[in-house]
Amino acid sequence: MRDGADEEAIHDARVALRRLEAAAGTFRDCLGRDARRELLELLREWRRRLGRARDHEVLAAGLTEPEHLDIGGDDARALADEQLALRDEARADAARWAKPARERRLEQALRPLLALADRAQQEDALADGERRCARRETKARACLADAAGSDDDEVLHDARIALRRWRYAIEALEPFARGPGAPARKALRVLQRELGTVHDRAVLRDLLLAEARRAGKAKPRPLGERAEAFSAIAARAEAQRLEALGRFRSRLSKSAWRDAPNDPEQGPTPSPASPRARRGRSRR
Repeated sequence: MRDGADEEAIHDARVALRRLEAAAGTFRDCLGRDARRELLELLREWRRRLGRARDHEVLAAGLTEPEHLDIGGDDARALADEQLALRDEARADAARWAKPARERRLEQALRPLLALADRAQQEDALADGERRCARRETKARACLADAAGSDDDEVLHDARIALRRWRYAIEALEPFARGPGAPARKALRVLQRELGTVHDRAVLRDLLLAEARRAGKAKPRPLGERAEAFSAIAARAEAQRLEALGRFRSRLSKSAWRDAPNDPEQGPTPSPASPRARRGRSRR
């Protein structure tokens, strides 16, 4: 990430940070209060610092899709170039911020969590983790129920976050052959991916509408044409958002996640250990 040699370094780091945060939350009773607070604060600060670069990258990718370039032409490419410049600036800022001293502090705060590989074999620790996973499941199911009948961006965003937290909690339990297991996790990942597309298209739509309003206020005709082009791409982004929302709801009605147990007292039914799915390109 510091030398910029790997284009995916920031993306991979953010995913790893989210998984560590989920593990810290799932096994929080095994950590002291002060250690847990320090670790979570550090993980969130690292995610926040790395997040800006990824956001600009996703917007640039959306703008340079062939059908969007067909509509917006040079105007869409110019806006994408602006986003890429902001991405590069954010990457440089993140690399400067992620000094070796900060990295060492994070590694030190992670030691109690990494030591759980031994302590989590204790039944009490695993039972606590399962109960927390079950509570995340309850929250996610409630959010998914809301999302099933809503077109509101905030409701859908909340469902995406709750779903991600539940999925990562399942992943934290899998190495110990506990939790609902790989089938449920994989089904959740598909749902999360569709909600991620819904969110990305909403952000792209809003950016384009803001740019269209800005261009529309200008008097020179070329800028007026730019406003029309951006409005047209925004309309297409909204159509893509609705398509992804339709796929999400279709999968929601038949996904394996419905079969996962949901009893906070008993916790999820233990399942045989299974290898983790190969991590894909999902940024969520």
